[in-house]
Amino acid sequence: IVICSERPGKPLKANNGLKVIVDGGLRTLSRADTILVPGSLDIMDTPPPALLEALKRAHRRGTRVASICAGAFILAAAGLLDGRRRRSLRSRGRRLDCGDETGGFAG
Repeated sequence: IVICSERPGKPLKANNGLKVIVDGGLRTLSRADTILVPGSLDIMDTPPPALLEALKRAHRRGTRVASICAGAFILAAAGLLDGRRRRSLRSRGRRLDCGDETGGFAG
């Protein structure tokens, strides 16, 4: 497992206060077989364009891409959920807009 972000070497802080050390930058995604996008407290913010592009490139290359919890919003922002059935985070009550009619709740 390799942890990557736009800020390699800087710790990421989880919502429970746990700090995770980042191993590499987004270029790490170009070598991944599987990418897991974690949830984020900032689901209303637009994800960084560099992250969205890196996920799109990996997906086009055939990399398995999945999310945990609110990470679905990042996949949706990258267009990776378009035309797919999905269901996530009903408790937040916001519709996960993926530019189509396949539905799913997220928040």
